[in-house]
Amino acid sequence: MNMFNIKGIKLLLILPILFILSVLVVSYSSVEEHAEQKGGLVNADVIIEIDSTNTHWFLDVELEEGSNAYELLDIATSGHIESQWFEEYSSHLVTSVLDASSNEKEYWIVFYWEDDTWMPLSVGADLFEVEDEMVMAWALLEFGKAPTVRP
Repeated sequence: MNMFNIKGIKLLLILPILFILSVLVVSYSSVEEHAEQKGGLVNADVIIEIDSTNTHWFLDVELEEGSNAYELLDIATSGHIESQWFEEYSSHLVTSVLDASSNEKEYWIVFYWEDDTWMPLSVGADLFEVEDEMVMAWALLEFGKAPTVRP
């Protein structure tokens, strides 16, 4: 009987360890699978409108599948942006693009082109996934306005 209790104790110690190891193996497999699936690339166009006479076009910007609108801007401009991170919104507030800064009246607002019109994002740029062949615009505008340029 004493021998059974010792084996029972060993079994009670080993079972939780085996459970933890199995969870780690399954989790690692899921992460590896997701990384393999995300491996593709997408191409998108981005237009930067500082004002109606100062527009920059970046065509066929290549980025990893699953990238967001903020990453698209960062890649297209080769990092020529300034922003502030807001943890509570999980997003950046872009304050300057290509040395053009927001001011008291105008802010950097991001849009995507759909059904022949510019649509403002309903979420922060970091939360908006860029799709293949998408056309986006970052424009320095007053609230409620849209870019003047059309793709």
